[in-house]
Amino acid sequence: MALLAHSKKSDRAVINGLRNFLRAIGGSIGLTVSGTILNNTLYNRLHGLFPPEILKKLTSSTFALPSLNLTPGETEAVLDAYMQALRTIFLMYAPLVAVCFLLQCAVTDNGVAEKDGKLASSENDDRSTDSEESGRANAIRSTDTPASGSHI
Repeated sequence: MALLAHSKKSDRAVINGLRNFLRAIGGSIGLTVSGTILNNTLYNRLHGLFPPEILKKLTSSTFALPSLNLTPGETEAVLDAYMQALRTIFLMYAPLVAVCFLLQCAVTDNGVAEKDGKLASSENDDRSTDSEESGRANAIRSTDTPASGSHI
C-alpha cells in the first residue's frame, strides 16, 4: 500500500498487479511452511506409534482418520499430535504478525490523490525551469554568432 500511495496515477494499475502477485506468493510460502511444520510435527509425534503406511495416510490428510479404524487411545494420540502441530504453527506466526503490526505503525498515510497533485506540480516546476534555462541559452547563442551578411 505504501508503493500505491507514493506512485503516480498512471502507475497504479502496475503497482496493484505487483501487490496482488506478492500477496499470492506470500500466501503460497505461508501455506508451504505451515504444511511442512504440520507434517513434521505429526511424523515426529506419531513415528513410534503407527506403521509407516498408516503414518503416511495420517500426514497426507486429516480426513483419513475415520477410515483407519483406530482405537480410541490411538485416535486421541493423533488428535493430540494435530493440536501440537497447530499450536506450533500459531506460535510461529504470532510474533510475525506482531512485527508486521509494529512496522505498519511507521507507515504514514499521505493520501493517494494528494500525491498526484504534488507530483504534477513538481513536474511542471521542473519543465518551466528547463524551458527558462533553454531560453536563456538560446539568447546567449544568438548574441555570440555574427549577424548574417557580415564577414570576418
